[in-house]
Amino acid sequence: MATPVATHSRHTGITVFCVGAVLAGLLSAAPLTAAEPPVAQYAAFHDIVKRGPSIHRKIPNYLVNRQLAAAFHDALKRIRALRSCQGLFESLDADGFEVLADTTYIYAETGSFRSVCDEACAFTTVGGSMVGLCAQFGRIPVAEAAQVLIHEALHNAGLTEQPSDPDGPTPDEIDTMVVHACGF
Repeated sequence: MATPVATHSRHTGITVFCVGAVLAGLLSAAPLTAAEPPVAQYAAFHDIVKRGPSIHRKIPNYLVNRQLAAAFHDALKRIRALRSCQGLFESLDADGFEVLADTTYIYAETGSFRSVCDEACAFTTVGGSMVGLCAQFGRIPVAEAAQVLIHEALHNAGLTEQPSDPDGPTPDEIDTMVVHACGF
């Protein structure tokens, strides 16, 4: 079994300026891929948005459930709207929207991965399709939770991380890439 990659979450104090106006403008003018007709892409996007995140069993923590729903939608919109955010996934030969849509979320406060939650709010394995969510995920701001979901989706798309890959970026370097590329 692969070692989980943990996302260390701490409030970074980044000041967000005009994000609402920028995202509103970008969301209405999101680029469409040539591979799908616009109607098909629009329908697929709205089906995923309507469905929401895929959850394995039930997450017994109300705050984590509520935060996951809000952060999932925020992350989807950023990946769809921001070319630079899409580019993070394209550099891994992946479609960020599909990776996020195909991810299954589990509650990780119990079982064999419980110890990872002492240091992280979420974790996954590189190339996996499941993300473990810890209780503290429910207590961070929605934008930070969306950033965490994108960070973990990058791992699911194949991005490695130190220390398990000495040549990979650090967790903080990945967070910085996501913050800049995805408009946080």
